[in-house]
Amino acid sequence: MPENETHTNIDALEAIVKILKLGPPDNRLWAASDVASYLNCSVSTVANKYLPRRDFPCAIRLGKIGYPRYEAKEVKKWARSFKERRAT
Repeated sequence: MPENETHTNIDALEAIVKILKLGPPDNRLWAASDVASYLNCSVSTVANKYLPRRDFPCAIRLGKIGYPRYEAKEVKKWARSFKERRAT
């Protein structure tokens, strides 16, 4: 196996190990940038339009000065609450 292919395989395995260490995706805490990525919008849209909403999931702050984080499963549930219903 060529050396560059070996490095590529090692990099891929390291990425997989990193993902596995984080645990199941729904158990993760998301930053506003993660929320923006999931919702396919900008961080400023999240900060200005979604985070101020009373129905948006509450932030978790680790320590008094920690950046706000959001439970992935709560954000996904909130987003699904806007799913349109088909007319019957």
